[in-house]
Amino acid sequence: MTDIAQHIDRFKQTLGMSNIRKVTFRNAGEVAGSFHPFSERHVLCKEISDVLNELVNDRKVELTLYQTLSPSIELRQANLSRINFLRSEHRFDLLRHHLPTSLKSLSLPPTFKGSLDNVLPDGLETLNLVSSLQWNKPITEGSLPSSLQTLKLSSSFNQVIEAHSLPLSLKSITFGWSFNHPLNGVLPPSLTFLDLTLTRGYSHDLMSLPQSVTSIQLPLFFQQALDHPPLQRLQVHSHVPHGHPFPRLEKLAFSYLMDSTNFDASLFPNIARLSIYDGDMVLDLSKVQQLSGTLKHCRLNRGGHPAPMLAPIPFGVTKLALAKCDFAQTSPYFRRLPSSITRLELRYPVGLKPGDIPHSVTSLSIKHDTLLDVNVLPISVTDLTLNRGAHDKGAIINQLPTTIGSITLELTLIGGTLNLIRLDDRHYFRHGLWTNYYGFIDKDTLPSMISSYY
Repeated sequence: MTDIAQHIDRFKQTLGMSNIRKVTFRNAGEVAGSFHPFSERHVLCKEISDVLNELVNDRKVELTLYQTLSPSIELRQANLSRINFLRSEHRFDLLRHHLPTSLKSLSLPPTFKGSLDNVLPDGLETLNLVSSLQWNKPITEGSLPSSLQTLKLSSSFNQVIEAHSLPLSLKSITFGWSFNHPLNGVLPPSLTFLDLTLTRGYSHDLMSLPQSVTSIQLPLFFQQALDHPPLQRLQVHSHVPHGHPFPRLEKLAFSYLMDSTNFDASLFPNIARLSIYDGDMVLDLSKVQQLSGTLKHCRLNRGGHPAPMLAPIPFGVTKLALAKCDFAQTSPYFRRLPSSITRLELRYPVGLKPGDIPHSVTSLSIKHDTLLDVNVLPISVTDLTLNRGAHDKGAIINQLPTTIGSITLELTLIGGTLNLIRLDDRHYFRHGLWTNYYGFIDKDTLPSMISSYY
């Protein structure tokens, strides 16, 4: 019992910090002759259970278990909120007594193929079958818990969705690669988010959807009709379905816009956010002019070589992201960004000169292949982010205006950053991904410190 007490004391000491909000456990499976730490057959079952119950019931801590191999253990009494089954090299049979009654979120592994009937805990809110690549079972009425809010289906799932088969609590559903069945009139009235992004060859109109659905993500080659006036957020690949207006649409995103003729601004007169993440088109913004007064956030990315703007950015936009814009080749009238912009992101601009960035901008992010000319920075900027090329191993730091109080520098190609908060004309507080980034630093030693990270 002395050894048991020592183990429990160490366990309590580790989890005894008062500010803990989430705890994650990982287990690689049972070793021969031993039991899972959360199993009722484990020698420390009661002691471990007492600690878990204190975390959950008294301190409202969320407990997650990442479990490898078979779910043959009985976890019904373990006070866990989330379980992610990572993998299983053998047949994966899931039974109701394998799962805790407290479970809110469950992710199943690639080898799961079984039925969900009479398996899931009554209080489950999230079910993720994305990793269960071969799962393709019918969803029958009552098979999913009445509390389920989020359902993500596997890439193999291609079963007919019958009316009333999905619970009335469901708010979000994601379909996978193989799904190709009608959804008109069968989705629950509680649903707000429909995700068809991963489906290929979906060949059905989306017409009689619940009025509660406000957000839809369409698949890559969707060519059918979409008629849903309550829609507020829409993500498409390259074009918006024609023929039906979206009077309430506020947010529209294109994954890849190949031709600006696919952009008909008259279909969404109240759009506030427009995002084009990639595309081949020249930055022809003439149709965006129709949105002047409603458009607030705009992202215009493109591939290929830099190209000029062929129309001005509408006044009223407060947040703008612009990629590969050739300012030098842009008409002087068009290149003048509106003074309504306060947050600006420029990715690999060409010909950027003083005056091109309006004095209304307070937050600025620049990605560039060569050292930034500090003269293009307006005195209004207080928050600046630079990629590796733009700050050239920190060489630019001591040339920046002292009015810039917060500086973020990209140090690695995978996104590692160093954050600097200006304390006065000479000193900064630094913080970043690793503990050795934290501390105070003088401006004279800052460039050499930044160079040391390369």
